[in-house]
Amino acid sequence: MIDRRVPQIDGLRALGMLMVYLFHVREFSGCPAWNIAILGHRGNLLGFLGNFGSGVDLFMVISGFCLFWPLCKSADSAAAWDWRHYLRRRVRRIVPPYYAAIGYAIVVPMVLVAIFHQLGLAANWQPVPSTWQLLTHFLFIHSLFLSTWNGITGAFWSLGLEGQFYAVFPLVVLAYRRAGLKAICWMILFSVIFQVAIAAGVPSPALRYLLSISCLGRWMEFGCGMLTAMAIGNYWRVGRYNSAAVGTAQIAVALGLYIVAIDGAGSAAFSALPITVMLLSISFSLLILALCTSRTPLVRLFSNPVSNWLGGISYSLYLLHQPTAWYLSEFFKKQLHITGAGDFLLLSTAGFAIVVAIAYPFHVIFERPGLRMNGTPKAKPTTAPENPELSTNRVISFALAENPHAQLQRLDCR
Repeated sequence: MIDRRVPQIDGLRALGMLMVYLFHVREFSGCPAWNIAILGHRGNLLGFLGNFGSGVDLFMVISGFCLFWPLCKSADSAAAWDWRHYLRRRVRRIVPPYYAAIGYAIVVPMVLVAIFHQLGLAANWQPVPSTWQLLTHFLFIHSLFLSTWNGITGAFWSLGLEGQFYAVFPLVVLAYRRAGLKAICWMILFSVIFQVAIAAGVPSPALRYLLSISCLGRWMEFGCGMLTAMAIGNYWRVGRYNSAAVGTAQIAVALGLYIVAIDGAGSAAFSALPITVMLLSISFSLLILALCTSRTPLVRLFSNPVSNWLGGISYSLYLLHQPTAWYLSEFFKKQLHITGAGDFLLLSTAGFAIVVAIAYPFHVIFERPGLRMNGTPKAKPTTAPENPELSTNRVISFALAENPHAQLQRLDCR
């Protein structure tokens, strides 16, 4: 019986959150260029951040891992799994912070406009979301409709995808009980076929995108996370760990696959087939596997207290970061007259500190009570005798997805 939690997952969640945040602040600051010369070649140092939308793929793999991990702790875990207990935990974990974040996204622009008017500055009132927008968001079905998938705040579309995953997962467990590993592999294959079919047979780019961010479209990433959980469970049950050299080599391969994936994204072949998504899924799965089954020194990077703390509040960070960073960017540009690289630098440093300062009390008020009701203890890393690099910590079953094309409601502060 495995009774250990995985601090590396919180560290990876922190990495995914930082990737998504940097991706957004680069867009909010106008995609500035920071050109440098290396060995006679000039390049935009900030251009690479345009690929950090792939942090969403990392979160999808993490989500599959975390939801499936409780079923991998022993041979009897799958048989003992109770769907009612599972759904109660998911609702307590996800719903209250999400509803509170919807309120935050609606109220913040109103408060800012009121403050600006009191200061004698121009600011436009933002429209209140329609009843349909609110209803679909509250029911987690907004990502099913072209008119609502990026409403209120664009980042919230991922909560609709999470809702689909959570609703389908009990059926996945049932299939796994009957067919084992084959069930997961068939689901991944079906997701690949689905992506190929919509790429070839759906002419509307908007509808094609909407279908691609559905449960079927993203299942290959989720399934890869499940397979990774199975593999790590098998390693840990027998007390097996790879050497530091093997783990570091696995991470190097994962990085290579990641580079190939983002370099080929947008090409004809990669667009016709879900090659990018599959390569990213394999890359991030291999990264998780290396960090959890080897003694590579890089484990320390993802299991230190700072990364674990950021990963622990990453759900609150995700829920609040987009509108907060947007309005900070508008303030920097229109009131401080700081644009371009300066805006990006401020958002990446002071702006991120402000987002964290807002997200932490939000986490304490709206997220932590659900964690306590679910019996999630405060993280207290301990040393596992089999591997000194693998200490205990909590695993929170949540994946964050981000949409690089999401639109924000904007406050005109001219």
